[in-house]
Amino acid sequence: MIGITIVATFDTPKSRSKPTGERSARETGDNRERAPADMTYRDWKAVYIDKSKTLAEWRSAKDAKYRADSLTSTAQQGNTGNVSNVMEMQRRRKAQDGHEIIDQPTYNKLTRSFLNAGGLIIRGEEANRHLALTNASASYFAGANAAFIADDATVSDVLEEMYHAYQDRAKMFGEELTPIVHLKREIDAQKYLIRVADRYKIPAEERAVTRANLKRYEKQLEGKLNEQ
Repeated sequence: MIGITIVATFDTPKSRSKPTGERSARETGDNRERAPADMTYRDWKAVYIDKSKTLAEWRSAKDAKYRADSLTSTAQQGNTGNVSNVMEMQRRRKAQDGHEIIDQPTYNKLTRSFLNAGGLIIRGEEANRHLALTNASASYFAGANAAFIADDATVSDVLEEMYHAYQDRAKMFGEELTPIVHLKREIDAQKYLIRVADRYKIPAEERAVTRANLKRYEKQLEGKLNEQ
């Protein structure tokens, strides 16, 4: 696994601006219900006719999709710089097949605090498509409180990205996201994975990858510091 970071300014492209306004949803006697202007017919029918979902549930799903699209667009732009308010931390998938995929109970346990703190996790087809662009199995956007996790992610993948989220919440490295800060965050995360390897029964091959990552990040940090 080779770690890659995309440093980018988290701006929403004009093409993805949120639609605003309302339109008539239905009329009952003298009362007229108002529906959001960007609601599709299928969602309108589900909310106002079939009552299979509430308007609040539709808005929540819509907002999550909007955030996911915005993050994907930011990553695809690939803007780079020394300082940014968003940084994507990625853990590369194994080259060989047959790795152990995280089970659902463990996944739920590891992501619970992140979600309870308002974090956003994108999974499924959209996450797999985004992660495939950089051959990653999981990534966390530092500064945006959001993560992409592939369907076949390992325990190490999820542990690492959730730990990066914890680094944010605890403000362990401040708020300035520079290349040196990124490397320090990665080194700290690899050391964390090594500390908890026995607790989470992480396979030997994943542990070997983590140790290799640690050595590489430490060497990269040494080079950055020597440049100063």
